Amino acid sequence: MSAEQTVRFSPIPRATKPTLAPPAATRPRKSLLKRIARRIVGQGLLTKR
Repeated sequence: MSAEQTVRFSPIPRATKPTLAPPAATRPRKSLLKRIARRIVGQGLLTKR
C-alpha cells in the first residue's frame, strides 16, 4: 500500500508544481524589475536635476 501511494502521489505534485511555478515566478519578477527600474530612473533624474 505504501509503495502504491508514493507512486500515485509523486507524479501529481511534479505535474502541478512546474505548471504553477513558472507563471507565478515570472509575474512577480517582471513587476519587481519594473519597480526597481522606475526607482533607479527616478533617483537618477532627481540626482541629475
